[in-house]
Amino acid sequence: MIGLFVAFCTLNTLDFALTRRILAEHGQERNPFMRWAYQRAGLPGMAAAKFATTVVLALLWAFNALSVPALAVADAAYLGVIANNFLQLKPAGK
Repeated sequence: MIGLFVAFCTLNTLDFALTRRILAEHGQERNPFMRWAYQRAGLPGMAAAKFATTVVLALLWAFNALSVPALAVADAAYLGVIANNFLQLKPAGK
């Protein structure tokens, strides 16, 4: 279970880094909640929303309210998000 949580945190961080690059290239945040956070408070707002999501997940895990399959699904979903982010990136030099 700890490995899945570490993976979730790592994927969450990678998503933030890639999204930051996409926004710097004049791309768009596709997640409606994160787009709302970005429009209201910029990158610090997005970082706070991501941190809050991770804290909630950690609390659910700490109180045994999060199953291993649910965390595995969250990790798989983040892998999809990361793949989508890579598709949005512009090739270097363009």
